[in-house]
Amino acid sequence: MTNSDIAKLLIDYGAVQDPTEITPLYRAVEGLNPKTILEVGVEGGGTLKLWSTLLGSDGLLVGVDMAPTYRWIDEDTDCERLFIQGNSQEEATIDKVRSVVYDRGVDFLFIDADHTQEGVTRDYNNYSPLVRPGGIIGFHDINDNCGVKQFWTALDAHKYEFINRIGIGFIVKEEK
Repeated sequence: MTNSDIAKLLIDYGAVQDPTEITPLYRAVEGLNPKTILEVGVEGGGTLKLWSTLLGSDGLLVGVDMAPTYRWIDEDTDCERLFIQGNSQEEATIDKVRSVVYDRGVDFLFIDADHTQEGVTRDYNNYSPLVRPGGIIGFHDINDNCGVKQFWTALDAHKYEFINRIGIGFIVKEEK
């Protein structure tokens, strides 16, 4: 997928992410040859559609949102898709996600749900343990006037960030 293709897909599927910010993250995840991708905070599903292009027929794409409005749910994709409707911070939702990805591990986790500092911290604490060592954890809105920026600033990790407007950042989960 070219950079122009990424930008077009984001526009076509109503994603609000800046192509110049998300493309470097896409390239990093692409380098993982991912099999399992989890997005927490899906809304219209534009970025979920983008991540789906990275998965083959053995891939699993999991999206979590309280009120998703997936515009492409009926479209063909190579991968298996699972949409979990619920509050990402409620135990029942977390348990559903764990039960689906437990045996697989998550190669890439994208967090874009609750934008309070407490909320993004809870999502990170609840879902980052599911990410395999060497996997990527990405965040949207790291430079916006919200709690994600505060969380990102306080996060003690080697960070990669791409800021043109409100920012995308990611970390690589350390090997244990």
